[in-house]
Amino acid sequence: MKALESDLQHSVKENASTTSKIQGAAKSFASGTTSLLCNILDLDDSCCIPVIPHIQSPTAYCRSPTNKSDTPRVQNKYLITWGFSTTTFTAEEISQNSTWSVTIEKNTAGHAGNIGSGYIFGIGISSSILNFKDSVGRNDRSMGVICENGSLYFSNNSKNKDLIMPLGKLPISLSLSIMKLPQEGVVMIYKISSAELGEMLVGRKLITQMQLTTIYPVFTVTQRVKMVFPTFV
Repeated sequence: MKALESDLQHSVKENASTTSKIQGAAKSFASGTTSLLCNILDLDDSCCIPVIPHIQSPTAYCRSPTNKSDTPRVQNKYLITWGFSTTTFTAEEISQNSTWSVTIEKNTAGHAGNIGSGYIFGIGISSSILNFKDSVGRNDRSMGVICENGSLYFSNNSKNKDLIMPLGKLPISLSLSIMKLPQEGVVMIYKISSAELGEMLVGRKLITQMQLTTIYPVFTVTQRVKMVFPTFV
């Protein structure tokens, strides 16, 4: 009987010790998470250097780069797809905290169509150079703000889509700011503005689910839109 009581007391002490450890771990996690959340909410893009993404022509990734009719074209001031339903452009790698902007307009070259259905455009970052047919936010290497079926989403691999807002009317301006945190990952701040919206919408995303040892700005356009940069690309 005494042996049974001793075993029970030992078991109770072990359970109490385990419970205490769990509670301590939970408090530590909550404290760390709250601190990280506060740091992210306090972040702004004042530490980011404004850049104009230097677009790398996707021609090298085409099946028939010698066929001019199949060659996506990089314009002096804007990105547009000719001969393809969609084209993705990859800019040169960024190595520091950076911010860049682009305006999305209707393509008036006879391809405007309905902007309320299907995939319309995407702007984001990638861990590697994308193929010209790899749409932003629809593969496991890229994420960003996309327009699909008349709404704007933050998308990663099309499996994780967070609704931002209905698209409304074009044009709209979109800015992305990327900040690397030493251990937590990468923070992306997106800013969306338009005449119809009337004010700027700002959102933040902490990116931890993919290895971003390298970061490339990426852009996907369809025949229905074009992306205009503030100056030459």
